[in-house]
Amino acid sequence: MPYFHAVTLLILRTGSLLSGAGFYYLASLKSDVKADVQPARTNTASTALINTIEPPEHDVSPANLASAYSKFVAIIGKENISKAVDALLQHTSTEWSSYPANHEESSRHILLPSSTQEVSDIMKVCHAQRIPVVAFSGGTSLEGHFVNTRHGIAIDFTKMDAILKVHEDDP
Repeated sequence: MPYFHAVTLLILRTGSLLSGAGFYYLASLKSDVKADVQPARTNTASTALINTIEPPEHDVSPANLASAYSKFVAIIGKENISKAVDALLQHTSTEWSSYPANHEESSRHILLPSSTQEVSDIMKVCHAQRIPVVAFSGGTSLEGHFVNTRHGIAIDFTKMDAILKVHEDDP
């Protein structure tokens, strides 16, 4: 009987080893994405796999932010832009955040637009100059959504507090 058990164990171990190696090989075929196989343009499909999207390249250099700042002043006025340290910290994280922010990563400017046109113009500047944007509204950040980790800007929507039109036909 001992010979039978030894052969059975050998067969089971060999089968397990070969099965594991086969599964590992098949899994590596699906997950092996090489950098030179990236798409020519950004994949915007709603079901795009994260490894098919090129990472964003932000420019938060002092020169680029200074250039953008002058454009922001032209759009919303200097009085609607804050660089106060307390305000920057308030717009970075709260005790309610599920992901506490590193305050060294906070926004560089807080912009307070009062119209959708101003928001659109601000976003055009940020897109053209590759400046990351974080939206700020209620300030609870229960999902960690206003945690800024890229030294960009925060757009504070508190001045946009009016309902301009109700479309009852919209679902």
